[in-house]
Amino acid sequence: MLSAGAAAGGLALINSMGQMAGFLSPYIVGFVKDATGSTDVALYLLAAVIVAGSVLALRMTRTLKA
Repeated sequence: MLSAGAAAGGLALINSMGQMAGFLSPYIVGFVKDATGSTDVALYLLAAVIVAGSVLALRMTRTLKA
């Protein structure tokens, strides 16, 4: 599907996004908890981001070259 260089770049991008999410999520949850007094809103926000990412991934299409 992808050339070796493109596959490596794609894996690096996916890994980088996961690392940023793992770093930023606790700060976002803490900020929202301080602002609202509850972690419910923060967890709903994180769930919404996951659902949006899933919908985006499912909407992607592949273009096949002849």
